[in-house]
Amino acid sequence: MEQPFIDGKNIYLRGITTEDVNKEYIEWLNDFEVTKDTSTGIFPLSYEDVVKYIKQILHNKNEVMFAIITKNERKHIGNIKLGDINWIHRHAYLGILIGNKKYWGKGYGTEACELLLWYAFNRLNLHKLSVALNDDNIRAIKVYKKLGFQIEGTRRKQSFKEGKYHDAIDMSVTFFSFFSMFIVY
Repeated sequence: MEQPFIDGKNIYLRGITTEDVNKEYIEWLNDFEVTKDTSTGIFPLSYEDVVKYIKQILHNKNEVMFAIITKNERKHIGNIKLGDINWIHRHAYLGILIGNKKYWGKGYGTEACELLLWYAFNRLNLHKLSVALNDDNIRAIKVYKKLGFQIEGTRRKQSFKEGKYHDAIDMSVTFFSFFSMFIVY
């Protein structure tokens, strides 16, 4: 049995490996519905493309990627990562993909983000995490607000999707704003 790196209630996070790349994983990355709110999915990806990308992540000290695994089924349902980690100024970008649509809307993404925030702030000693998302990604905006993220700004007409330009919403959370949500007075 594989060892969880970060253990949650319904999921756990473990390091991603090239062994995670399989037919289902490639299908996620080539499914427009799955990738429409990410920077992935612009061009078709092959097995070799994805293995190369995972190897680059594994050798980059400024990126950390985890596989999101369900506890009950021990099923790999998506990935979550910290990217562009700036060790001096202590900030990074968060990215998440729940690839298996069967697990959408069940709280797995929120739990994965909570686990990653805990890891980033407590284990890596980061101070701030940021995300950038399209203005029409209402569900993600709600999740990030629930986790203490605040809107920092809007970049007008930043991305083109489905025949229309969309604004990019920049959001961030700091160590103090995330943990203050758990303090009961």
